[in-house]
Amino acid sequence: VDPSSRLFYIGETVATSGSETGGVRAFTFASLPSVAELSGSPYTSKGLAPYSILPLSTGDYIYVANRQTSSSSSGVIAGFSFTSSSSTYSLTALSSTVTAGTHPVGLAEDSSKQFVLAVSVDGSPDLEAYFFDTTTSGQLDATITSATGTDPVQASAVVALPQ
Repeated sequence: VDPSSRLFYIGETVATSGSETGGVRAFTFASLPSVAELSGSPYTSKGLAPYSILPLSTGDYIYVANRQTSSSSSGVIAGFSFTSSSSTYSLTALSSTVTAGTHPVGLAEDSSKQFVLAVSVDGSPDLEAYFFDTTTSGQLDATITSATGTDPVQASAVVALPQ
């Protein structure tokens, strides 16, 4: 759920056509008790299966950690910008993705709002941190990679203290 409770997201493994079959569906709470799917949903998540979805605390971006792409054993994190006009919401895919470890399963934003943390169940590495690019809005840049123990660790979740 996004921080303003406007939308919620569902990751699916067969949401889109083509070789990158993972996708994210976005729904609005605007017409409770029913929900409405956003126009353009599902959005391709640039991998085979989304395992974690992270809306940033600002509500401006969401990030999706995906199992590997069809051409790589590495995972990938795709980003989307969120925009709203009146009660119309939309997501736009960011122009590039970032590589993650094998099978990334957890994402968290740190309390300083400077980093996105990712853990991968199959390592290579287990923990990664990304900072926000200073020239391209929403783009993540890798900054820290680390093992969380002696493999096989199988890191499965990450939590950051809220501010």
